[in-house]
Order: sequence, then structure tokens, then C-alpha cells
Amino acid sequence: MDAVVLALDPRPGARASDRLAGLPLALRAVLTAAAAGAARVWLVLPECADTEGLALARDPRARRLALEVACLGPDAPAACRALAARVGTGAGAVPLLVVDAARVHDPASLRALSLAARADSPGAVATCAGLACGALAASDGARLLAALGASPGPDLCTAARALAARGGLALVDVAAGWCADAGTPAGRREATRRLFEDCRKPVDGLVSRHLNRHLSLALSRRLVELPVTPNQLSIATFCLCLPAAWLAAEGGYGPTLAAAALMQLNSVCDGVDGELARVRCEASRLGAWLDTVLDDLSNLVFYAALGLGARGLPGGELLAASAWVAVGAGALTAAQYYRELAELGSGDFYALGWQLPAGTSFGARVVRAAALVLKQDFFLLLFLLLALAGVLSYALPLVATGALVTLAAATARALRRRRALSAGGSSPR
Repeated sequence: MDAVVLALDPRPGARASDRLAGLPLALRAVLTAAAAGAARVWLVLPECADTEGLALARDPRARRLALEVACLGPDAPAACRALAARVGTGAGAVPLLVVDAARVHDPASLRALSLAARADSPGAVATCAGLACGALAASDGARLLAALGASPGPDLCTAARALAARGGLALVDVAAGWCADAGTPAGRREATRRLFEDCRKPVDGLVSRHLNRHLSLALSRRLVELPVTPNQLSIATFCLCLPAAWLAAEGGYGPTLAAAALMQLNSVCDGVDGELARVRCEASRLGAWLDTVLDDLSNLVFYAALGLGARGLPGGELLAASAWVAVGAGALTAAQYYRELAELGSGDFYALGWQLPAGTSFGARVVRAAALVLKQDFFLLLFLLLALAGVLSYALPLVATGALVTLAAATARALRRRRALSAGGSSPR
């Protein structure tokens, strides 16, 4: 599928260079079309916008795409002929997606639209709640461009809206997705809200879903326009564990409580790098690895520091030994997961494709409960509560036990995977 992004709307708040959640509207539309499956993207700008188009094409995110900038005049038939000459290269019909950059979409709605385009219609138009969403698709791009060229309007954007309003296209309800008009203040607010809300993950733990994600999204909204990268935020978040470790190694009620509070702050901030990467389309393999490795390292450093701070307590030798068991088991578990991630070509921990057992049996419920407790968001909040009660260091044997259970599960998974691969099967989840 190819895509044409129309960045011709002269309305205030809808120009190609206007920014929304850290990205110019035109660049956001281009990257969204690519995320929806477009192999090639043509960005259509006004004929006087050559410098602006060059700047957009040089953006590192755009340079990874097959992007061509076309600066065309306002005449819709002439513009459609010029586009047809570019898009219609090669033999056979070329599926085409036409997106108005003044509308912000999620990629899922554009994918649904492109899949619904039929050969018996000039094209299809996306609708949300019965209203056109500013995106068209066709199984034959040349046919859709010809229909656009014959549609009344002073420019391509107006022609596209007129074609959709005339009812000459099939209607495709993409209610499961969303779109918002960036040309109005209310639409911009809605688009920004939806972009950040889409950062919530089905795999979020209990504490993350009900506490941490609310706080991290509020912080991400304030950082999205600042020149700070997700990778820089990953490193800054990790640095929170260093004073936490220093305080925990001091021991005593006050330092341990302050250390646990810093680790809870670390847990909240841990979501910000991924949220900015998603909203600003800056996700990278390096960023995924940084996030995964620094998360694990911060926990191991904190366990070791807790063990050092517990040496002066009654039973301090057992507590310190438990801390080192937790560190060793955690490191061995991480090494096994990292090997599998490297083979998968991903740094994202959830690329491992965990599948929890379904059903109501006692064993299935225990496994699901353990998965919640062993999530970082849950146990770091639990650490804070234990520190408030003055008993955090005494929880180290339980931490060591949990680390050993996790190591056993990771080892069993690795052995099953190795046997499946040696037998020529697929990797078990």
C-alpha cells in the first residue's frame, strides 16, 4: 500500500508545520500512515513550501521511510494528475491511502480502512460515529485520484472532503479507532488526550494501571515539547536508584524510607520514556534495550544496598545473604531473558510473549497472582509501605525467595524453548 498525505489546509492550527504533542502535523500524518502499513508515502505541500518540505524530509524519523515530498499548486485536477504520475508507477493497481494532515488518526483506524477498500468502488472513507474522518482508501490508487480530480473544490483537501460528502465512496466504520480535527482547539485537545491515553498497555500491572500511569502521563504531557529524548529519560530514571542505593546502604528508618520513596519515584518515571517514544514516534531498539536493562540493574543495585544496610540489624547476616541471593538470581534470570530477546531481535521484555494460564483452578490463580506481585510496579510500592512500617529490610528473605522462583521459571522456559528449537518447532511462550 502507498499513501498520500495532504498537508494543504490553511486553517489556523492545521498547517503542516503546526506542532501537536511534539511533532509537526505533517510529519505525524506521514509516520502514522507508515505505521498503518504504507510502504511509500507522498507528502503533498503547497508549491511555496519547498524549504518546509525539505526540513520535514530530513527529520531522522522520516529518513527511515520511503518518503517523497511533492509541492503542488492548488488546482485539484492538475495536482491529481501529478500525483497519479508518481503513484501509478509499476504494473497493476496500486492500493492507496489518502490522509488529510489536518486530522490526527491512530494507525489502527487507517489499517481498518485500507483493508476495507474494495475493487467495486472508487474508494472507501473512514467514519467515526457517522462522520467522515478525513481519510480515504482504494484498492486502485489511480481510480481514486481520478475521482478526486473530478471532485469540486479549490484544492485537494477540499476535493477529498467533497468526494466523501457526495456519497460516492463506501463508508467504513472505524469506531474502534479514533480521529480528531487538529484545526480546532477542541480537536487538538482531543487528539492530544487520545495520543497519551493510547500509551496505556494491557500488560500494565495493578499499581501501574491505577496509580503510576496516571502520574507518568501527567509528567509526559509536560515534557513532550521539550528537547529531551526518551533515551535520556531512561538514563535519568536509572540515576534515581543511585541516591536510593546510597541511602539504603546507610540503614536506619529514615534513610531506608527515603530510599524506598526514591525507588517508587523511579517506578513512576519508568513509564515516561516509553510514553514519549510512542507519542513522538521515537521508539528504537536501543531505547527498548536501555529501558529493559536499566530497569533490571536499578532493582539489583537496590537489593544489594538493602543488604548492606541490614548488617547492623538482628539477623543481619541472614538478611545480607538474602540480598545477595536476590541479586545473583535476578542477574541469572535477566541473562536468560536477554539471550532470548537478542535472538528475537528486540529489547522489549514483553516481546517474550508471556502467556498466563487461564481458568479458575487453584494453580492458575496462584500463577496469575504471582505474576502481579512480581511486577516491578507492585513490589516497589510494597517496598515503600514496608519501609513506612520499618520492616523493609526484614522482607529480604521473601525477595530472595521470589527471585529464586523467577529464576526457576526462566530456566524452565529456556529449557523448553531449547528443546522445541532443537526439535524444529517454534519457540514456546
